[in-house]
Amino acid sequence: MYGVLLLPDDCDHDYEPYKKMVHAGNTTQVDPEEILSFNLYRYDRHKAEIEETAV
Repeated sequence: MYGVLLLPDDCDHDYEPYKKMVHAGNTTQVDPEEILSFNLYRYDRHKAEIEETAV
């Protein structure tokens, strides 16, 4: 299972629920050798950069 979940940034910056969702998906739906990351990333369109979120 490979996927990307893209959401608009509502400036709330409460990424914890999404971090929990990624962790739950990885630990219950993905074989350990298939896990790509437990991290969350955000795209900054002004800088045209992808950066890891601080949770």
